[in-house]
Amino acid sequence: MRLLSCLTLASGGLMICGWLAPPSLAQEAAPTTSPPAVGLVVDGQSQLNAASITNIEYRGECPGRKAGTVPARFMSTATPPAPGRRVVVRNVSLGVRDNPFPFTDRDYSQGRSSEATLLSYGTKQELRTFSVIPGVNNFEYEIKQDDRVIDKGNFQATIQFQQEVERRWADCNREQYCTDGKPLDKCAERNLRYRIKCTCPGGRTFYRY
Repeated sequence: MRLLSCLTLASGGLMICGWLAPPSLAQEAAPTTSPPAVGLVVDGQSQLNAASITNIEYRGECPGRKAGTVPARFMSTATPPAPGRRVVVRNVSLGVRDNPFPFTDRDYSQGRSSEATLLSYGTKQELRTFSVIPGVNNFEYEIKQDDRVIDKGNFQATIQFQQEVERRWADCNREQYCTDGKPLDKCAERNLRYRIKCTCPGGRTFYRY
């Protein structure tokens, strides 16, 4: 809508009026900026702060379980990597142990994100993996320049766990043995027998006679 503006001249009280164009939308709109992106990026996934971890249950001759892991990297568009930087991320979610909270301390000196860390199910600090639990996890982070903290904050990530079942078979071979436990070269011929030796991944061994 145009605006009517009037000007009164000092001599004779003459009034002159005219229509003014409204300010443009670009002038009225306040500038907007996107919030910084902060959190964990899982390798091969474009969505920030979301991960799916698959645990495997083995059945068959070699039963057992394998805890799944996924590599993830910390990133912050507000404070990106630079030489001499490291980042410490702590899982402070309810349901994890707090003495200390599970944490990871990674190099943050180059590229767009930190050195990778392996996410895996757990409720306490582990040496080789970063413990997370199902659902929404709460994290705190500190970015350090040498020994000085230059940025810190918090974020949330949603972790899903899936279960797969696989059958696992042993590797079996026929071998000769001595029934009285002696070495084969000292075993009496009457005590020589054959058996099937089976070995599972991980080293568990069993025999078939």
